[in-house]
Amino acid sequence: MTDVYEVTRTFLADGQGRASSGEFLQFLCHARGSLFEIETQIILAGKLDYLSDEQRDGLMERISEVGRILNGVISSLQKRKQQQPLATSNQPSATSH
Repeated sequence: MTDVYEVTRTFLADGQGRASSGEFLQFLCHARGSLFEIETQIILAGKLDYLSDEQRDGLMERISEVGRILNGVISSLQKRKQQQPLATSNQPSATSH
């Protein structure tokens, strides 16, 4: 099974290389979706006895930790995006006098 951190890190690296915070936010949301998929696979693996309760619980703790971090970054970027004023052509730029 792929390590939770590796899958998330892949999406973050891809998103970090994008030109805008909106694209980065999109990749963070993809990473969160992948985290949910991995969580489902871990639950299923536990039910099928491929993982011990201890292994399952350890992985679920890691998923929760990564999820909290992702949700915090996503929330922060969404708030920042909402606070940015809309650029309009009627507003003078800071350099015009």
